[in-house]
Order: sequence, then structure tokens, then C-alpha cells
Amino acid sequence: MIRRLQEEVLHQAFPWVMGAGVCLASFVTPLQPPWDVVAGNYSLGIANEFWVFPLALLSGATAVVVRRWTWPLCAVAVVGWLSYSFWPPMMVASYYAALRWRIRWAVVLYLVVSVALVVFPIVAGTQTVINGVRFGAIFIPLMIIFPFAAGLWARTRRQLIDELRARNARWRRRRGQRSGRVSRARCTTWWRTEWR
Repeated sequence: MIRRLQEEVLHQAFPWVMGAGVCLASFVTPLQPPWDVVAGNYSLGIANEFWVFPLALLSGATAVVVRRWTWPLCAVAVVGWLSYSFWPPMMVASYYAALRWRIRWAVVLYLVVSVALVVFPIVAGTQTVINGVRFGAIFIPLMIIFPFAAGLWARTRRQLIDELRARNARWRRRRGQRSGRVSRARCTTWWRTEWR
């Protein structure tokens, strides 16, 4: 009972902790558009400081509701990446896209668009294609591929566990039916032998 209570508390608290983590980690990002970061055009001030805090809060809020709706986090991740290089919403969106989306074409479309959104600013910000390929080889696996693979692994694991639980329930049902037949057969056999 205590274990079930702990699991329920963790299940309810995890989205809030994840949302707070995404919000706080968004402030660790370079707070510059990705093409400026790759090109090395750092400036001490942010182009529009007013939108950083609300966008970080919005990314945290959408991470809280990602179990129910995935699309708000994907939209905030695109805006956050293109405006201030917010990478945490991109990672969480990749994980939950793999975990929640069942339609294959939507998953493939997500991967193509997200990789393009990461690659285009990186390649556009560099003077040479070699630098763009080097930065892309670092950022794409970290932001999209690894979280996506973890989401696929978690989804496959959940499906396997559900299948094993269903198989166990069927086995127990059959066993109960068999034991019921055996006990009725014993009772009728006893009754016949006693009253002859």
C-alpha cells in the first residue's frame, strides 16, 4: 500500500518537477538565436530581454501538460529554439513525440521538421559547410535523436509490460476456470461414491 502511494505521488509530482526543470534549464541556454551562437556573434545583452522569462515559463508550463497534449510543447520548442536557442523544450518534445504519437507519418514528419529546424540555423550561421556539419553532428543527436530513442524504448517497454500483464491475467482466469471444473468434478465424484 505504501509503495502504491509512493508511485501515485511520484506520478503526480513528476510533470511539475519536469516543468520546473525545463523552465530553469531554459535560462542556461545561450539566449541568442542559434545562427548567432554558431557564427560566434555573442552579445552581452539579449536582443529582446522581455520575452525570455515568459517563454521560459511557457516552456515549463507546456512540459507540465505534455502527458495530455504534446503539440503545445512542440510549438513552444520551435519558437524557443529559433528565438533564444532553448534546447530543453526540444529534448522533452522529442521524447514525448516518440512516447505518445502512434501515427507513423506524424512521427516521421516530426523527425524531419525537428532535424531541419536544428540543422538550418546551424548551417546558416557558419561561414563554411564543414563547421555546420560539425555543430550539427553534436546538436542533432543530443537534442533530437537520443531523447527520441529513449521515448521509443520507454514506449516499447510499456507495451511489453502491458502484454505480459494481460497474458498473466488470461492465465490466471484459465487456471481459475480449470480449478473450478476440477473441484466440481471431485464433488460430484464424492457424492456418487458416498450414496451408492
